[in-house]
Amino acid sequence: MNTKFFGQFLFEKGIISRDQLLEALDAQRKSSPLLGDIAIEKGLIDSKQAEKINMEQRRQDKRFGEIAIGLSFLEEHHIDELLDEQKSRRKYFGEILVELGHITTENLDEYLNAHKKESLDYVEQILTCFKNTKLSNQVSLVNDTFARFYQRMLKIAISTTGATDGKPVSNGESFFWSQAIESDKNYQIVLGMNADHVCLIATHFMGMELKEVNELSIDAVSEFLNTFVGHIYSQLGENAQPKVHAPQFHKSQFDGEFSQCTTLQFDSGQFQCSVSIGAQ
Repeated sequence: MNTKFFGQFLFEKGIISRDQLLEALDAQRKSSPLLGDIAIEKGLIDSKQAEKINMEQRRQDKRFGEIAIGLSFLEEHHIDELLDEQKSRRKYFGEILVELGHITTENLDEYLNAHKKESLDYVEQILTCFKNTKLSNQVSLVNDTFARFYQRMLKIAISTTGATDGKPVSNGESFFWSQAIESDKNYQIVLGMNADHVCLIATHFMGMELKEVNELSIDAVSEFLNTFVGHIYSQLGENAQPKVHAPQFHKSQFDGEFSQCTTLQFDSGQFQCSVSIGAQ
């Protein structure tokens, strides 16, 4: 179960600013090399093999190491060594904030304890919401899978920040995509985000910098949604052969009607998005 990051907690409490949060997130990413990068650095695989593993991660809900072993690029002892190396290099977010001078060592333990207490309460609130929805199993599936999928695709962790009954609410800065799945029920997965987030995902998928919401970036996010749905569609219902439709782009307004719907909110610390699971 993913909950608010320590950085989000500090920002919401007014302890650090948005700029300080983003600075620390950037420093943390730089201090936490990916397994593929470490493997290339050590000469265990080359860049083409790493890209092959990353491409397979788009099709399979598996870890980097599982796929590398399955492709016979690495052996299990290599993965253990790489994980140990990654862990030794990783810096905790609080440690980075202290190094940057945004909080003091004396206050760090106090903030960590407060975050831990609030997180335990927050997890219970989210789980209660999941249990109360008419799509409880489907909501949990979408929540857990999307968090893993997003992190593996964009190499950025994302956390659950809320869950509400009902379809996503449109606003002037949001863009929506939907994808229909015919199973025991007619499901819809709806993805919503702002323009900056669209450009981030599009840049990742296209391998080139995209700075505006245009046909190219819209298609890239459609593929992002299509790949995610590919990870979950067979688990949504009891039908052994569900039918999946192509993603649809809805600009800044989504008008679909649902008899049941739950919308999840996610936050990476820098970007927010919503993911809804609805049934007709």
